[in-house]
Order: sequence, then C-alpha cells, then structure tokens
Amino acid sequence: QGVGIVIGRLMLVATVVATGASSVAFNTNSDTTTDTTTDTSGASCPVEATLVERYFKEKLSGSSLKAPEIVLVKGPNMLLQEKESDAHKTDNDEYYLMDDPKFGKSKMKKAFCMSGNLDFCPPLALSSTFLFDAANANANANTTSNDSTIATTMTISRSPENGGNVEFTSRAQLEEAFKNGSLHPGDLKATVGTIMVGVLEKLSAGIKGDAETTKASKTLKAYEKKANKKGKK
Repeated sequence: QGVGIVIGRLMLVATVVATGASSVAFNTNSDTTTDTTTDTSGASCPVEATLVERYFKEKLSGSSLKAPEIVLVKGPNMLLQEKESDAHKTDNDEYYLMDDPKFGKSKMKKAFCMSGNLDFCPPLALSSTFLFDAANANANANTTSNDSTIATTMTISRSPENGGNVEFTSRAQLEEAFKNGSLHPGDLKATVGTIMVGVLEKLSAGIKGDAETTKASKTLKAYEKKANKKGKK
C-alpha cells in the first residue's frame, strides 16, 4: 500500500511538470485529504502540494519551467470507491472535472453503496453536496443572485410495489431512510446518477464558455492521450 501511494504522488508531480500547469488546486477537505504536511511557509497543506512545490524549487530551480501557483481549496469528496492506494484506482472510482455528462449515471452505477452504511456512501455524500448543501447556500445568498435551477427536494422514483415515489428535503431525512432500510441502494443510486449528469453538464458548459479553461482542458486531454499511448508500449 505504501509503495502505491508513493507512485501515485510521483505520477502527480510528473503530470504537473509535463502539462506546464500555471496553477494546481489541492483539496483540503478533511474528508478527502488523509496526509498533510507543511509547505515552505509553514502552513498545513496536503503532502502532494508540498511535493510539487519542493520539486520545482529543489530540482527545477535552474530551468526555464515556472513553478505553478499552489491553490488550496475545500471541495467535496468525489470518490466512488475506496481503494488501498492511488495505484489501484481506475477512472470509474471517482468523478473528474472534465468527465462527459453521460458518465454521471454510468459511474454512479458502480459506486460503493452498502445498505445502511453511512460511514462511506458516495451517493449520500454527493446528493448532499450538490442538492441539499447547494440549495442551502443558494437560499442564503443575495436574492438577486439566487439560482432558480437548484432543486430543494430530492424525489426518489420507485414503482408502486416498491413503495412508490418518496421525497426528501434534507440530508438527515435521506440518511435516516437509508439507515433503516426503507430506501434501497439501487433507488438512491439511480436518482443521484441523474443529479450528477446535471452537475457535469454545468461543468462542461462552464469549461466550454471560457477560452482559457477550454485551452487548458485540451492541453490536459492531449497529455493524457500521449501518456496512455506510452503506457501501452
């Protein structure tokens, strides 16, 4: 497991160098960040961020490559499966920024979702982040900037013989139903898959609507394609 973690981190540093990224964002959410250290200023940050910073400072200081800006953000946990290390992960184990919207459902179908398990349940976490939390943030925002497209109620579609449709207006309600078994994992995943399609559609539209972001996404895809070809040799 330790070797896999090291390899995953080295691959991340290599990706940053190869793509010539001007900035790199790292998630500081305690639910997604397991190992932290201190950067050159003494502030706490993910180990990966420190590795990138130190590599440019200690190994590439005399080169023409410019060190990227390290951006620390608090974001949602997008993991769909728990793996022992990054070396064992596949593309279906997580949602990514540039995922095709159609992956919203296909990836969710493969997500870990054990009946009654609230400790690690990606469908619950993602529905809370992109539905209930988003709705609360929208409600607390200035009324002139409210997004009317954000739903406040989660409707689980079920056949009459399985109890019929049911609605939830909070994470607490959703978790209680899932915990006591009245909400089946399959029904939950089907609904959250549709939610994630909408999330990915908004991300895709945002990327395509910004010239710099579109350029960066094309550079990243080109690097990914090149790296995959090398890996097959």
